[in-house]
Amino acid sequence: MESNDLKIFQMVAYEKSISSYFSFIEELAIISSIDIKKTDELLQKPIIISNNVDCTFRATLEKWIILNDGTTNRIIEFDSSEAIIKYVEDGMGISLLPKSLVKNNDRVCVHQLPNELNKVTIYFIKRNDSNINHPVNNFINMLSEG
Repeated sequence: MESNDLKIFQMVAYEKSISSYFSFIEELAIISSIDIKKTDELLQKPIIISNNVDCTFRATLEKWIILNDGTTNRIIEFDSSEAIIKYVEDGMGISLLPKSLVKNNDRVCVHQLPNELNKVTIYFIKRNDSNINHPVNNFINMLSEG
Protein backbone atom coordinates (compact mmCIF):
# COMPACT_ATOMS: atom_id res chain seq x y z
CA MET A 1 0.00 0.00 0.00
CA GLU A 2 1.37 3.41 -0.94
CA SER A 3 1.29 6.40 1.41
CA ASN A 4 -1.44 8.13 -0.60
CA ASP A 5 -3.77 5.12 -0.71
CA LEU A 6 -5.30 5.78 2.70
CA LYS A 7 -6.22 9.24 4.03
CA ILE A 8 -8.10 11.13 6.67
CA PHE A 9 -9.95 13.79 4.71
CA GLN A 10 -12.40 16.61 5.38
CA MET A 11 -14.69 16.10 2.40
CA VAL A 12 -16.83 13.21 1.39
CA ALA A 13 -15.47 11.37 -1.65
CA TYR A 14 -17.94 11.00 -4.49
CA GLU A 15 -15.50 9.25 -6.80
CA LYS A 16 -16.20 5.62 -7.64
CA SER A 17 -12.49 4.90 -7.07
CA ILE A 18 -12.68 6.03 -3.41
CA SER A 19 -14.44 4.43 -0.43
CA SER A 20 -15.22 6.16 2.84
CA TYR A 21 -14.93 3.83 5.84
CA PHE A 22 -16.19 6.06 8.62
CA SER A 23 -16.60 9.70 9.54
CA PHE A 24 -16.80 11.81 12.65
CA ILE A 25 -17.55 15.43 13.51
CA GLU A 26 -14.86 17.62 15.05
CA GLU A 27 -15.82 20.72 17.00
CA LEU A 28 -13.53 23.62 16.16
CA ALA A 29 -12.42 26.66 18.16
CA ILE A 30 -10.07 29.60 17.93
CA ILE A 31 -7.20 29.20 20.39
CA SER A 32 -4.96 31.86 21.88
CA SER A 33 -2.63 32.32 24.81
CA ILE A 34 -4.51 32.58 28.10
CA ASP A 35 -4.07 36.37 28.34
CA ILE A 36 -6.23 37.07 25.25
CA LYS A 37 -9.96 37.17 25.95
CA LYS A 38 -11.62 39.48 23.39
CA THR A 39 -12.20 39.18 19.65
CA ASP A 40 -10.51 42.49 18.86
CA GLU A 41 -7.39 41.27 20.69
CA LEU A 42 -7.46 38.03 18.67
CA LEU A 43 -7.57 39.98 15.42
CA GLN A 44 -4.39 41.90 16.34
CA LYS A 45 -2.30 38.72 16.53
CA PRO A 46 -0.60 36.81 13.69
CA ILE A 47 -2.34 33.64 12.63
CA ILE A 48 -0.55 30.35 13.13
CA ILE A 49 -1.76 27.79 10.62
CA SER A 50 -0.89 24.68 8.66
CA ASN A 51 1.43 25.12 5.72
CA ASN A 52 -1.06 23.01 3.71
CA VAL A 53 -3.06 25.55 1.70
CA ASP A 54 -5.89 22.99 1.34
CA CYS A 55 -6.29 22.57 5.12
CA THR A 56 -9.90 23.05 6.25
CA PHE A 57 -8.80 24.52 9.59
CA ARG A 58 -6.68 27.11 7.78
CA ALA A 59 -9.54 28.07 5.47
CA THR A 60 -11.99 28.31 8.36
CA LEU A 61 -9.67 30.56 10.39
CA GLU A 62 -9.10 32.82 7.40
CA LYS A 63 -12.87 33.01 6.81
CA TRP A 64 -13.50 33.89 10.49
CA ILE A 65 -10.88 36.65 10.35
CA ILE A 66 -12.41 38.16 7.21
CA LEU A 67 -15.93 37.94 8.71
CA ASN A 68 -14.63 39.91 11.71
CA ASP A 69 -12.98 42.59 9.52
CA GLY A 70 -9.47 41.39 10.27
CA THR A 71 -6.57 40.78 7.91
CA THR A 72 -4.62 37.64 7.13
CA ASN A 73 -1.37 39.34 6.19
CA ARG A 74 0.64 38.11 9.21
CA ILE A 75 0.89 34.32 8.86
CA ILE A 76 3.16 31.81 10.59
CA GLU A 77 3.02 28.36 9.01
CA PHE A 78 3.86 24.97 10.50
CA ASP A 79 3.38 21.37 9.42
CA SER A 80 2.26 19.98 12.79
CA SER A 81 -0.50 20.73 15.26
CA GLU A 82 2.01 20.32 18.11
CA ALA A 83 4.12 23.21 16.79
CA ILE A 84 1.03 25.34 16.24
CA ILE A 85 -0.15 24.74 19.82
CA LYS A 86 3.30 25.52 21.27
CA TYR A 87 3.51 28.84 19.46
CA VAL A 88 -0.03 29.75 20.54
CA GLU A 89 0.82 28.84 24.17
CA ASP A 90 3.83 31.15 23.96
CA GLY A 91 1.67 34.06 22.80
CA MET A 92 3.04 34.19 19.26
CA GLY A 93 -0.40 34.25 17.61
CA ILE A 94 -3.80 32.58 17.32
CA SER A 95 -4.98 29.47 15.53
CA LEU A 96 -8.01 27.29 14.87
CA LEU A 97 -7.94 23.62 15.78
CA PRO A 98 -10.28 20.88 16.94
CA LYS A 99 -11.23 21.38 20.58
CA SER A 100 -10.21 17.77 21.21
CA LEU A 101 -6.55 18.71 20.65
CA VAL A 102 -6.54 21.32 23.42
CA LYS A 103 -9.27 20.15 25.80
CA ASN A 104 -6.89 19.57 28.74
CA ASN A 105 -4.43 22.35 27.93
CA ASP A 106 -4.49 25.08 30.58
CA ARG A 107 -1.97 27.19 28.62
CA VAL A 108 -4.46 28.14 25.89
CA CYS A 109 -7.74 30.01 25.90
CA VAL A 110 -10.51 28.46 23.78
CA HIS A 111 -12.75 30.94 21.94
CA GLN A 112 -16.10 29.77 20.56
CA LEU A 113 -16.86 30.05 16.86
CA PRO A 114 -20.27 30.86 15.36
CA ASN A 115 -22.36 27.80 14.51
CA GLU A 116 -21.68 28.01 10.79
CA LEU A 117 -17.93 27.63 11.40
CA ASN A 118 -17.59 25.48 14.52
CA LYS A 119 -17.87 21.94 13.12
CA VAL A 120 -16.23 19.91 10.39
CA THR A 121 -16.86 16.33 9.30
CA ILE A 122 -13.73 14.20 8.88
CA TYR A 123 -13.81 11.16 6.58
CA PHE A 124 -11.43 8.18 6.57
CA ILE A 125 -11.09 7.23 2.92
CA LYS A 126 -9.21 4.67 0.81
CA ARG A 127 -8.59 4.14 -2.88
CA ASN A 128 -10.55 1.06 -3.97
CA ASP A 129 -7.68 -0.33 -6.04
CA SER A 130 -5.23 -0.43 -3.10
CA ASN A 131 -4.65 -3.35 -0.78
CA ILE A 132 -4.85 -2.74 2.95
CA ASN A 133 -2.34 -4.48 5.18
CA HIS A 134 -3.55 -6.38 8.25
CA PRO A 135 -2.79 -3.72 10.95
CA VAL A 136 -4.51 -0.98 8.94
CA ASN A 137 -7.49 -3.24 8.27
CA ASN A 138 -7.74 -3.92 12.03
CA PHE A 139 -7.57 -0.18 12.67
CA ILE A 140 -10.41 0.50 10.20
CA ASN A 141 -12.53 -2.27 11.76
CA MET A 142 -11.92 -0.99 15.28
CA LEU A 143 -12.88 2.60 14.39
CA SER A 144 -15.86 1.52 12.32
CA GLU A 145 -17.30 -0.40 15.29
CA GLY A 146 -16.91 2.54 17.69
